Amino acid sequence: MRKFILAGLMAALLLPVGLMAQSNEDLMKQIEALKQQLQSLETKVAAQEKVAPAPAPAPGLEKEVSNLDARLSKVEVKTGSDRINWGGDLRVGYGYQNWHIAPYQQFTGFNPQTHMPMFQQVPGQDWNNSMDWSLRMRLTMNARVNDNVKFMGRLSMYQLYGGADVPIFNGSPNTVLDSFNSAKIPNSDVLHVERALMVYRFTNIPFSFAIGRMNTSDGPPLEIRDESERDGTPMAIMVNAEVDGFHAEYGLHGLGLPDGTTIGMCAGIGYESGFGGGGQTSESYTMTPFGVARINGMRDTKVVGLIYDMPLMWMAGSTVNSAEFILGYNRFNDMMDIPYGALLNFPIPGPYAQSSPQYVTATRNLGDMDQYGLTWEHHIGDNFVYFVSGGYIKSHPNGQVSQYGFGGLLGDPNHSRTGSAYYTGVRWKATPRWTLGAEFNHGSKRWYTFTPSAGEPSDKLAARGDVWEGYVHWNFNKNVMLKMGYIHYDYSTAYSGWQIAPANLDTFNLNNNPQLFYPFPKTVKNAYVMLEARF
Repeated sequence: MRKFILAGLMAALLLPVGLMAQSNEDLMKQIEALKQQLQSLETKVAAQEKVAPAPAPAPGLEKEVSNLDARLSKVEVKTGSDRINWGGDLRVGYGYQNWHIAPYQQFTGFNPQTHMPMFQQVPGQDWNNSMDWSLRMRLTMNARVNDNVKFMGRLSMYQLYGGADVPIFNGSPNTVLDSFNSAKIPNSDVLHVERALMVYRFTNIPFSFAIGRMNTSDGPPLEIRDESERDGTPMAIMVNAEVDGFHAEYGLHGLGLPDGTTIGMCAGIGYESGFGGGGQTSESYTMTPFGVARINGMRDTKVVGLIYDMPLMWMAGSTVNSAEFILGYNRFNDMMDIPYGALLNFPIPGPYAQSSPQYVTATRNLGDMDQYGLTWEHHIGDNFVYFVSGGYIKSHPNGQVSQYGFGGLLGDPNHSRTGSAYYTGVRWKATPRWTLGAEFNHGSKRWYTFTPSAGEPSDKLAARGDVWEGYVHWNFNKNVMLKMGYIHYDYSTAYSGWQIAPANLDTFNLNNNPQLFYPFPKTVKNAYVMLEARF
């Protein structure tokens, strides 16, 4: 019996060596079988001890059993960790900011006799922050669930030095904390779920289906400035936010189109009006600058989109050229005025002043909106790339206005309005270590895009006006990069980034001393230096 036990133990001890080269699934099966063999051996030994005096243990047998348990534990730990592949990046940033506020008339309340709004003249002023430090950490993960299903996720932490939470509300959506931007604006040292989705790929047809918190942030062409692979599905000029929903995609190469050509359809919830949103009961209330607002009859905000994606590759002389052409369309239904969230240091004037933070929620559905976009990226060899991206929107208001004192869609609750924008840039890798780049984007006075999570001091792609950026990257060590750049925002119209405004946006030209609820910058100058390590 001892020889049998020793032979079984020796075989068991040699098994993990072969297991290390097998798949995780095989490892788990082998581990379970090994455990069953050990249990069977223990049962036989116990039975033998009942019918005969227990023999003296073989020399070193107890030690070998102990070593076996330790090796089994190591294999189990490795198998569990191998199920998820980890990566990520750490970025430490320093910035110098200057905000110029042009003269404007600030709302101070209502005249108690006439009940008309009152305003006071505010002269031009400059705000400076010469020590704007930030820290961002992102952890990416993916795992193969089985032959058809994989998991993708990203956790993000982004904070300002000094314990600062959400920045002072400055009129931009990226200073309202909500679920759309929690991972992309300076917030706290909490890890937020930026994406978490399951992707199912069919075996015999070129079709895939994804569901969960989608990869809807940092889409093309933002990867060009970031010197990374494409990070999101939708174009950044259309959507750059955390969106929960699903995406279905079908490959078109079987129709004679280039390999990798796809057409996709997505859908999601932009705002949940029932439980979990602002309307926990049939009638809810919220505080606004005009007093208590009654909320009822809200509907969910929904979005449905289509995207056509075609990669290309060809030779021009001895140079390899690659390009990508993307077309997109989104339909936003029952858009709300403001999502459920919080404002810090919200500048409520006059007798309605409140302590911060102020919690806000949607008060009205304002109508629907169509959104169109296109992007062309062209890589010439390995060192030069340029891109052109454009967007167009059209509103379909329903006559409703926000109870926060903001008007309907694009500032006009009764008439359909349009807006447009374009975004272009170049990047040149001058040497293996040095990269130069320049970008420019322009938005019309009624331009709107769903990008509340820009991860920047101001929402660059949502700007109504002009934005210039130049940058230099120094890849001084493997996977470590020093980024230096300058961004200049020149706004033409207030309320950039919002789909709403108190009145017709023609009246909010920042050069014409407009009447505003709170100051909105005319120009923003941002010089930055960032050290980034990728792992």
